[in-house]
Amino acid sequence: KKRGDRRERERERDENMDFGPVAPPEDHHHRDGDDDDDAPSLVQRKKKKAKLIHEKAYLDRLPSGRMYEKSYMHRDAVSHAISCASATSDFFVSGSRDGHVKFWKKRARGIEFAKHFRAHVGVIVGMDCSECGTRLITLGEDGSAKIFDVNSFDMIGMITLHTSKDDDDGDDDDRDGKSAAGTSEPTCIAWLYDSRKKGHHASKQLFAVGDSTGRITIYDANINDLNQTKVKKLTNVHGSSGGVVCMAYNSEYECVVSCDQTGGVEAWSADPEEEFQRLPIGVRNNSNRELKFTAKFETDLYALEKAKTSATHVAFSKDGKRMVICARDMKIRVFNFTTCKLKAVFNEDLSAAEDAQRSGNDKYVLEDIDFGRRFASEKSLDEKLLGAFEYPNAVFDESGNFLMYGTLIGIKVVNLKTLVVSRLLGKVENGERFTKLALFQGAAKRDASLKGSGKDYSVQSDGTPMNDPTIMCAAVGSQRVYLFSTREPEEENGEGDGNEKGRDVFNEKPSLEDARNATGGKNGLDGANGSARGSHRLPSFATLHTNIGDISFKLFPKECPKTVENFTTHCRNGYYDDVIFHRIIKGFMIQTGDPLGDGTGGTSIWGSEFEDEINRDLRHDRAGVLSSANAGPNTNGSQFFITTVPTPWLDGKHSVFGRVSKGMDIVNKIENLKVDKADRPLEDVKIVSASVSFD
Repeated sequence: KKRGDRRERERERDENMDFGPVAPPEDHHHRDGDDDDDAPSLVQRKKKKAKLIHEKAYLDRLPSGRMYEKSYMHRDAVSHAISCASATSDFFVSGSRDGHVKFWKKRARGIEFAKHFRAHVGVIVGMDCSECGTRLITLGEDGSAKIFDVNSFDMIGMITLHTSKDDDDGDDDDRDGKSAAGTSEPTCIAWLYDSRKKGHHASKQLFAVGDSTGRITIYDANINDLNQTKVKKLTNVHGSSGGVVCMAYNSEYECVVSCDQTGGVEAWSADPEEEFQRLPIGVRNNSNRELKFTAKFETDLYALEKAKTSATHVAFSKDGKRMVICARDMKIRVFNFTTCKLKAVFNEDLSAAEDAQRSGNDKYVLEDIDFGRRFASEKSLDEKLLGAFEYPNAVFDESGNFLMYGTLIGIKVVNLKTLVVSRLLGKVENGERFTKLALFQGAAKRDASLKGSGKDYSVQSDGTPMNDPTIMCAAVGSQRVYLFSTREPEEENGEGDGNEKGRDVFNEKPSLEDARNATGGKNGLDGANGSARGSHRLPSFATLHTNIGDISFKLFPKECPKTVENFTTHCRNGYYDDVIFHRIIKGFMIQTGDPLGDGTGGTSIWGSEFEDEINRDLRHDRAGVLSSANAGPNTNGSQFFITTVPTPWLDGKHSVFGRVSKGMDIVNKIENLKVDKADRPLEDVKIVSASVSFD
């Protein structure tokens, strides 16, 4: 009954208050357990409970960090991220809206920048790596394709694509009578090439380009005269149904799946001897590549058209037996490729997000204000993305048993056998909406030049390779690539190049906003009067002199410089004088810092809200934690609270900038005051004055 009364008080109080930490959920003592109902809000097709054998072994080869470990910069918003693994080397490649491409070499631990190309004039609309990992190709809105050798990270070819429909060369495939007038724009690209295969067309380096008219053109990048690279035009695969938006090559079954704007999904042969015909085509050159259906109507490939949506991404598992299609309706559809039947549909639209928020399952639930901000941002996702190529993708792990994709609450790692979310990465990263993912698994190839040196970290003490599973991903509107691994971010130690300290590496000239965030103030200045940080030391201790006794704090100026400066400047300026403790919840926390006394007021020393300073080693893990109150991500002002018990559900959401060093008995006295239904004490306790001191 008491617990129900408190929740009722919380609901009434929320109607009139905007700032402060969320009270503990009723089941927070059981948060660490794995529930049987952890299936993504998502699954539409119910399955009997199943178990994946050796699940732990598979998960050990996947990233597990709650926070991203590192991030690196591009000069513009990142639109592509891809993993290229060959027999001799491992790379990540990223591309940005300004046409720039960056190669990142995978090391035994983390990555290292390798090379930077200005590949295109304008936006990169497509990027693909060959199945063998040795060739990368990019497609620009400038009508050109650039070919790179991955092992040497060098550009080896450039092809100007034919974008006019009046370049009809009379191919037999152009029998549908479409008008030759007008122009088309390239929309997507895919390699049809795997150097590991020793087939009849192994000498060809084929790739396919889709365009805005629905036509697909096959090129051969291995021809000396790059002006004569066109092999075939396919106009009857999608007909006049609309532009091709995405496609992917299935090396195991020697075929391609392409999707168009109307929701059409087509499978067609990648074998020149089969003349790139649509599948199924009866007996194939290799019986191992035959599919288990005789006509498209036997499959579920019409699912997107029935849902009146279109695809944004298609991909295959390593063995080619599973296919995933992401669509604009924010549903992720997983198919058994041999039958092209749906196996599962994961719903990540706004209604599913609301259902998950109401479910009470702590794996998905966010603070109400945080959820509201993410929900509002997700509503305008279409406006923030340039095209299908920037929408969230999905990637299989090497076993094909797990699927990873970005959502508004983080990156989900879904077990496809049990249909359970096994991990949720980046949930605490409330400033980023992760989209394009690229996965590396296993151990990075050893660098022969480092063998035997002190920098050879590629093997463990027992001589076995050091696995370092890593996800590189982009985020909506961000000019950074983010790395998730099995490690949490390291703490700054004050050593090394200033550009390398911290998890957000400034390898490019920062934007004005990044510079302000890095230095902690407007226009690169962080003092209350515009003075640069570093020109003065920040206090390490503070004391609140209340009308019932003193409360002293040890502050963390190194870890949270901006939060500490805001708090101590207010203390010295008398801002907190005569301010009451306006919110008290026994067994949780006491809150103050609002001159209005009702939880709706207070500003920072800069006159505006400022960003969170989340530190993985500073947690709400005990009584006496001093933390900044906010109304959601990056909305800090003048209010703060002191915990009276451990409150781990607040980690990653509020900046911990100090701890009580003396006066916990005063905190407990305030905690035990009688309160009304809005958690306001019936007897005012106020801060008479505040003082600060240095080491």
